[in-house]
Amino acid sequence: MLLCPFEDPQATPAPGLRWEANDRYVIGWRGALYLPGEASGATTIARLLAAGDAAALEGLIDELQGVYCLFVLMREQKIWRIFNDRTALARIYYSDNRVATRFLDLVRAEGKGTSDTDTQRVLEFIMQGGNFGPETPVTGLKRLRRLQSLRVDYSKQPAVTVVERPDPPDRPFDPDDVLGYFDELKQAIDGHHVSLDLTGGFDSRVIACLLSQRQLQFDCGLTGILGSSEQAAATRVAAALGRPLTYHVHDIETLEDDLPRLFRDGDGLTEFPRLHRDRQLCLKRLGLGVEVMVHGGGGEFFRDNFYIQDFPRYGVPNANIDRFYRLRLIPITIPDEQLTPAGLDLRQTILTETRARLETCRAATNNETYERIYRDFRAPELFGTSFSNYLHLGMQVAAPFLEHRMIRLGMRIPPWERFFTRWHRRVITAHCPTLAALPTNEGYTASSRPSRLVAELGTYARVQAGRIGRKLTERYLGKSLFHKVGELEADPPGYRDRLRHSTMFTQAFDRLKQQGILQPDLSVESLRNIHVGRMITMGTLLRFLDGEEIDGRT
Repeated sequence: MLLCPFEDPQATPAPGLRWEANDRYVIGWRGALYLPGEASGATTIARLLAAGDAAALEGLIDELQGVYCLFVLMREQKIWRIFNDRTALARIYYSDNRVATRFLDLVRAEGKGTSDTDTQRVLEFIMQGGNFGPETPVTGLKRLRRLQSLRVDYSKQPAVTVVERPDPPDRPFDPDDVLGYFDELKQAIDGHHVSLDLTGGFDSRVIACLLSQRQLQFDCGLTGILGSSEQAAATRVAAALGRPLTYHVHDIETLEDDLPRLFRDGDGLTEFPRLHRDRQLCLKRLGLGVEVMVHGGGGEFFRDNFYIQDFPRYGVPNANIDRFYRLRLIPITIPDEQLTPAGLDLRQTILTETRARLETCRAATNNETYERIYRDFRAPELFGTSFSNYLHLGMQVAAPFLEHRMIRLGMRIPPWERFFTRWHRRVITAHCPTLAALPTNEGYTASSRPSRLVAELGTYARVQAGRIGRKLTERYLGKSLFHKVGELEADPPGYRDRLRHSTMFTQAFDRLKQQGILQPDLSVESLRNIHVGRMITMGTLLRFLDGEEIDGRT
């Protein structure tokens, strides 16, 4: 959706976008947004429309849950107020005079071209898999961040201004708050066709347990390759719950033809490798009538995932932000010899600027510092991009562990209480003991029984050692020398090579060289896999800015 003074937004068709109005407000929304205790969508919007004044309306908006975009026209004042979810997972882009939910639509509407390329942000995307500030790879176009909303008044210049949106105060951790959240989620999406992303790990198992216990009707879905440990574990869990599992085998037969459409559906700012796989599952679900997909991303906030590199120094005041950035956010670097001198200078500028931004998240303890960084900078890139793509395709998304309220609850759990997935184990064992006894794809159960914890501690230690080894070899060699225990086994044989040697990648790679970032004699074979997906995205965006046809359109 594009909001600008020359168009009637209510007349603009877009998948999943709905409008309601009365004599005071016009409200548009996308996503399964809801007020606690209400059904998602129109029922919740009716509560907003009934708000007596602007202050009452914004008070209700502050209580909204879900992954959503919300557009409110105050008729009398002729002012728009625009919001997304508090974790900023649903993407909203803006310029001085326009607001859009799709980046490429805003690029086109603003008439942006080659001269508007921000080369620093292009390289930042390749390095980090996204842009950690409001800036995008196109000058003058920004993305709404966490703790922000927009005010649009077309009688003024600039028409669009950013309004701060503070977090509510913290509360101590209470296990009943988590259960209460799932009560409200069930009430919000009950009656919709719901499908849960069911992997072989702990996070989706907690969600499956708590939603099943609340008798929500849902099925399960997963994509990858046949015979993977993920498929085996997910199949066991689905069978134990009596839920159907849709296992989509990732098809790469038409990869070359798919890539131009992938650029569009990824809105020009999505890494291609995962998008190709996830898009297939999303379209399959839509074809089956699924309305809401539930995702387990963010369960790491209830584990020791973000601070395990400091083991055993949990809960101490001295957070090593630089090490967290190097090991957890950019573990695989671009070798110096692959960048031009100008590229090396830009990289240093990016590193300096990013580290300064991460410092704004420093808290009293190391675990909270790292968790704030992940919440504010990495989660909106890793999950927000994917969820926004789903919304554009017409799929609503619920992400319980990435809900701002749930993130804050997880961060309040004492750090040692999250060691060895203790929180997950306690929840699953207490509420779904049958699921607790099933092994995960990591080779141990989800049980909190003391005998199981003792017996499985050695396996847990081996898994963590493998992860540490993988991170180190990824960083220094560009690839892992260790088996990816516990990670999604999703790529069909030859997938990355086919992507690397596709026509679209060749064109993108050449265009990045023209931009002066990459060495002119750099070979395709020398690139590290993680950068291939990012380079095809950024190089194709540059071609789009040049006015070239992508998917038959400029």
